[in-house]
Amino acid sequence: MINKEPEINVDRAYSEHLDRLGHSRSKELIKAGYDVWYGKVLPKDKNATIYDYGCGHGDFLEYLSLKGYKNISGGDINSECVRIASERVHFPIQLIVKTLGFKEINKDKYDCINIKDVIEHIDKEYLVEFLLDIKETLKPEGFIIVSCPQICGFTSLFTLYDDFTHKTIFTENSLRYVLNSAGYGRIELIKPVIPFSFNPLKIISRGLRLLWFQTIKVIYCLERPGERMPSIPGDRISCMAWKR
Repeated sequence: MINKEPEINVDRAYSEHLDRLGHSRSKELIKAGYDVWYGKVLPKDKNATIYDYGCGHGDFLEYLSLKGYKNISGGDINSECVRIASERVHFPIQLIVKTLGFKEINKDKYDCINIKDVIEHIDKEYLVEFLLDIKETLKPEGFIIVSCPQICGFTSLFTLYDDFTHKTIFTENSLRYVLNSAGYGRIELIKPVIPFSFNPLKIISRGLRLLWFQTIKVIYCLERPGERMPSIPGDRISCMAWKR
């Protein structure tokens, strides 16, 4: 009997990892979840050209479709994710062969580029160059939306190590630093908008969330007096950055 080497499919393994993290959820959950961060910041023009860089299983593209956007597309370096996303949404989705060089075929093309859960996977020595490359694909008044893990949350270290491909996580200051280094103009943090609900469990959850955030601020005041505290405590940070 010949012992065959086990089949290794890194792309499929990572796609299954995304499933375990809760991607590819129902349309109702997708819309509710993304509205918290994106509901107030997306372009008003439904014909705006929007690209989802690192689209995964197409969650955000489906969200854009539910919001009525028509000129949208995406891409991912994972071939299995591209396959799944292409079956899920009927918009152009490309396999990104190399992280750098995106501007070579997309210069001055997009009004908005979403970069969610991407930069924490990129080696630090290439991150500024990657953001520079992305900047060149924006129209003159275009902007990017960056969303990534940040360190000042109770579960931040778990988030860092729960994905084997994570290289680092950020703070508000370190995220601003890399965006400034890449030459982006105005940079604005996105504050999550959590809709009020009369559901008792959601009211309790909201209260505990606010209490926890205040506790984090007190800890920072005690440990780092006089220094700038996180504007948005928690394990995630999002911001908008304009080309100029």
